[in-house]
Amino acid sequence: QDIDDLELSYHATLVDGTKLPEWIIFDPIDLILTGEWKSKEPITVNIIATDASSNTETFTMTLKEE
Repeated sequence: QDIDDLELSYHATLVDGTKLPEWIIFDPIDLILTGEWKSKEPITVNIIATDASSNTETFTMTLKEE
């Protein structure tokens, strides 16, 4: 819930707003990204939280294979 006590829903996109590659799976309940790495380059992902009033907050992270 957010500061106004509204429920939040979550989704994930690439930083440009497009959908995640098929090999990256986002669990919006547990807020976990999983998958088998298939990129030679780092990938930047947005996790977006939205409340019932359509207010959003975005957390951005860059993923890379190590």
